[in-house]
Amino acid sequence: MKDNLIIYVSSRNNYDMLEHEVLNNINFEGFEFINIDDRSTDEQKQYGKEVCEKNNVIFLENKSSGVQMATQTVVDFVNENRPNCKWIFCFQHDCYPITKNF
Repeated sequence: MKDNLIIYVSSRNNYDMLEHEVLNNINFEGFEFINIDDRSTDEQKQYGKEVCEKNNVIFLENKSSGVQMATQTVVDFVNENRPNCKWIFCFQHDCYPITKNF
């Protein structure tokens, strides 16, 4: 795994999109991918954990709510667990990369 960049998304009750669009259509080229759950319903949170586990995606619960706090949650995780990471890339579910094999 490439360890100098981490890609993350903030998810709230949209795990169908994560599973069927993001994870099926985007090549992360070996960079770590993290999902921050932003206060999903219990049912969606469980589904999200299953999707993440199945696809080798780290699942973290947001420390508060909103994308700004999701960013802080991932920054805190990186500072504690990924000392070689130099870049954090926030990816929105409804945005697609510039090239086919991003």
